[in-house]
Amino acid sequence: MKISSKKVVTSILGALKSAGIADVVLTPGSRNAPFSISLANDPFFNVFSIVDERSAAFFALGLSQQSKMPTVLICTSGTALLNYAPAVAEAYYQRIPLLVISADRPEDWIDRGEGQSIRQNNVFQNYADYSASLIADEKEEANQNKETIQNTFQYLLSNKGPVHLNVPFQEPLYELTECDELPSFQFERKENSDDVLKEIGQSFELLKQAERIMLLVGQHIYEDFSKELHQFNRLEQVVVLTETHANVNIENAFPCIDRLIMGLGGNAQQMLAPDVLITVGTNIISRKIKAILRKAKPKHIQVGVNEKPMDTFDCLALQCNLTPQDFFNSLNEIESKTEWKSELLSIQENQIKQVEAWLPNATFSDLTVFSSLLKYIPKGTQVQMGNSSVVRYIQLFNQNKNLTYFGNRGVAGIDGSTSTAIGAAWKTKKPTLLISGDLSFHYDSNAFWNNYISNHLKIVVINNGGGGIFRIIDGSKDTEHLQQYFETAHSSKSIKGIADLYNLNYFSAANNEELHEVLPLFFSEKSVCVLEIFTPKEDNPKALDAFFQHTQRT
Repeated sequence: MKISSKKVVTSILGALKSAGIADVVLTPGSRNAPFSISLANDPFFNVFSIVDERSAAFFALGLSQQSKMPTVLICTSGTALLNYAPAVAEAYYQRIPLLVISADRPEDWIDRGEGQSIRQNNVFQNYADYSASLIADEKEEANQNKETIQNTFQYLLSNKGPVHLNVPFQEPLYELTECDELPSFQFERKENSDDVLKEIGQSFELLKQAERIMLLVGQHIYEDFSKELHQFNRLEQVVVLTETHANVNIENAFPCIDRLIMGLGGNAQQMLAPDVLITVGTNIISRKIKAILRKAKPKHIQVGVNEKPMDTFDCLALQCNLTPQDFFNSLNEIESKTEWKSELLSIQENQIKQVEAWLPNATFSDLTVFSSLLKYIPKGTQVQMGNSSVVRYIQLFNQNKNLTYFGNRGVAGIDGSTSTAIGAAWKTKKPTLLISGDLSFHYDSNAFWNNYISNHLKIVVINNGGGGIFRIIDGSKDTEHLQQYFETAHSSKSIKGIADLYNLNYFSAANNEELHEVLPLFFSEKSVCVLEIFTPKEDNPKALDAFFQHTQRT
């Protein structure tokens, strides 16, 4: 096999194989040519070539989201690396592993007017768990480079999140050499378990004394722990709140947090404030539950292996370094106390009845679109949720146990939802549905500029004429500058031009009748297609207000 004559490339490829990391996303360039020409000759690697660095990085995020393994990103020098930053930040806060490898000029040529050169060392210092730089002079520093590679991969495999390795190259860049065997590396894959028995004991004592225990499950990376959670949820003093992207489905839980809180009205703080809060996952969408918990200040136990401290509610008391399965299995001896849960379940049941009676006659709007759409999604579909209003509307309706939900809620930007969904769809091979807003879809339209669009992918775009979220959140909806500086209505009235550009089958609907007619056709289509749904932006906030009125206690 012929690979680059650069010894450092030989070592890095050997480390990748030793770690079992096969997915590599390349963004074309010259300085990273030693990697490109080497990877192209090795069938072990799944190599994706994507021009737009920002889109490529989110595509890689989607691959890792599904594989739960690190994906490698390799770029040329200069601003190419900076374009990875949004996805790197998302991976950091979502705890998804990425290995960013940036080709670079030798250090002696930085800040001396050389083209495509910037200060790349440690450029992601705020958003990478680990950063390192190799030395260009391989002859004298080969052992030091191997040690750095060893340490970089060890950290990548022992932790969750992004890692950055900067690799400077001397020219020439395109020379090849015959390689019979790549070097091998040994990596320890131990999870940190220091003081875990002490943490279990402290958690048990807090929970044993509590009259009210709330478990709040947000976006997380752990395998399904519904069985273990079901046992814990039998306790009458336990209330389990789950967000949609938690993908936790158990009986007698509360999957629609904002709907519950709005239905409680002025009594929400009193009725929902716990003595002890347990969280699994790092990212909570509901602003309403955050406000309640920050005011209540319960004793907060954060559960997860090697998690970073996440004091979301300003009351973090304890981190328990266990998987959720092990944590909840350790609590079998806690006994039932107060019947806190029963009254809340009764309220939730009444809310569901009232909303279901009201929805069929509700005015066509974003809200009714989501109510209808969620009923048509085929079983086994992976739903990729866009940010802003999309995730919030979806959380108003009970989770479908036959669907799996994902979204970029680490930073919650609108910039890479489509690219992430495309990467995820390619990796999973399962039916994948992206639900996006119109601004987000326009923003990331370069997502389709590659050769890896799975036929299992479908996209729904809710076109409410701009950033519809700003018409339903406090503050922005009341400002006189709403349309120009917040909602930012765009000149393109439809996304059909983008669909035509990339040969995507296009469907549309602008009222209830059209929507119910087109949805079966849309989901039966065997190729990539886009459904654009036009909703009246003035009616959307009115419909949402009416919805919450019908959640009130009677």
